[in-house]
Amino acid sequence: MSGENSMKRNIIGNIIYKRRMQTGISQKDLIRGLMHERELSRIETGSKIPSKTQLDALFQRLGLSADRIENTLSYKEYQLLRFRQQIEWSIIKGEYELSESLIMQYKDMTYGNDPLEEQYILFMRTIIALDNAQVGTIDEVSSGLNLCHRKESVNALVKAIHMTYPTWDKGNYEFKFLCVQEIHIVSLLGFLLCKDNRKDIGKRILKNLLRYIEKEYMDPQEKAKVISQCSYF
Repeated sequence: MSGENSMKRNIIGNIIYKRRMQTGISQKDLIRGLMHERELSRIETGSKIPSKTQLDALFQRLGLSADRIENTLSYKEYQLLRFRQQIEWSIIKGEYELSESLIMQYKDMTYGNDPLEEQYILFMRTIIALDNAQVGTIDEVSSGLNLCHRKESVNALVKAIHMTYPTWDKGNYEFKFLCVQEIHIVSLLGFLLCKDNRKDIGKRILKNLLRYIEKEYMDPQEKAKVISQCSYF
């Protein structure tokens, strides 16, 4: 087992390092908001295996897919993955009390140590708030209830993306090194801005995001998957 783990560490580290050299991405840029540079150095040299969440984020920021890398999950990572699936399915079914209960359990399991996990929790709670805002009478909708919820949701999404990309809204909303979770957040944010009397900003964000995906995702299957997921919003 130790030999398999050593081989896996070397494979993962080599792919990340070679892709980073190929694209000219610095360690600092790649790990923005995710981890310390010394932690990436340990991953690239094969002395550490990243968590499933970290592995996915690093590969996605490099325009690659981690699906083809055999990555045995630890029991805790398997539990977290299952909780994510249950949270998202309960939201789809409109079972918001269950969703919040699952999110609380998920939060206890992650201990608030991983910015990606904190970002995910805020993102899910924002989606719940948005879904709840859609449930109301015509009078409530016309009175501006949904508009109020949209503004609060925009603020929440901005806070979420700042957790791993603190400079995303500087300049002309140009994007660099996004993982899929970040792409989903920015996609929903752009959509909401288009609905919230800030259409110019929203359209610019979505246009730049699509340009980023088209340019940076080298794997055609991964690119198609990401674009289809964004179309949901």
